[in-house]
Amino acid sequence: MTSTILIEIAGVALVVFALREMFHDIFHPTQSGGLSELVGCMISGALRHTRLRPSVGPLALVSVIFAWVVVVTFGFTLIYFPLIPGQISGEATSSGAGAQLLHSLAWSFGALSFRMFDMHVSPNGLKLVVALEGLIGIAMITASVSWLVLLFPALERTRFLVRKTFALVRAKQTSHTKIESDWLVTDMADRVIQARIDLVLFPILLNFYSVDPSQTLARALPHLQQIADEELGGDSSPQLRFAATYLREALLDFCRMLSDRILSAEPESTEAAFRSFIALTD
Repeated sequence: MTSTILIEIAGVALVVFALREMFHDIFHPTQSGGLSELVGCMISGALRHTRLRPSVGPLALVSVIFAWVVVVTFGFTLIYFPLIPGQISGEATSSGAGAQLLHSLAWSFGALSFRMFDMHVSPNGLKLVVALEGLIGIAMITASVSWLVLLFPALERTRFLVRKTFALVRAKQTSHTKIESDWLVTDMADRVIQARIDLVLFPILLNFYSVDPSQTLARALPHLQQIADEELGGDSSPQLRFAATYLREALLDFCRMLSDRILSAEPESTEAAFRSFIALTD
């Protein structure tokens, strides 16, 4: 009896843990779940220095969703395990703990996808548990699709900022002139603020690496800092100086986010924060 209660408690704890991770990653995105961070770090550490570097982000995303499914399924497996064959029955009559575990695992997979196979549940209370697992399965699919739909536009905005920054740098080097457009500097500041928000809402974006290691957000930020410093000096117009100050403040705010959420230590300066960010993402 005691072992049965412990198994049931362990199953409930696993289900609650999986739901908490899903909530933090999707419904409370300012705090990433521990499971998703662990999965992302493991895949990134193993593959980011290989030819599979561009696939790290998609693999991390799929692995996180798969981890949710596995934890929820195994949690309900432990809940059903002591109830087979007493309160959950089917055509299979094999005895033993191994067969009982396989039956409960098959039942859990079936309930999660609303495919109940040939098993039957006798107590009405247990039917509610089975229905709850089915609802969790539907919610998991819906939440995963919603996560994907929101994630890739954020990735597109970040990549656009990076490409635009390096295009501006090349244009400056080719024309040998400063950026004399205050609206262009203001637009870059807006995009830095948007990139900061996207990284806070979707920390998994850090696992999406560019095919070209030199075209990354971490390497674009120092160039934006240089643009802001250049436009603040010399005989710039008041409008351009204001835009450059706006860009500098946006970069400072980005650095505060880096130190609070991503970097392991408080950087001494903006340049040190950018160097640490480059080392983390290279």
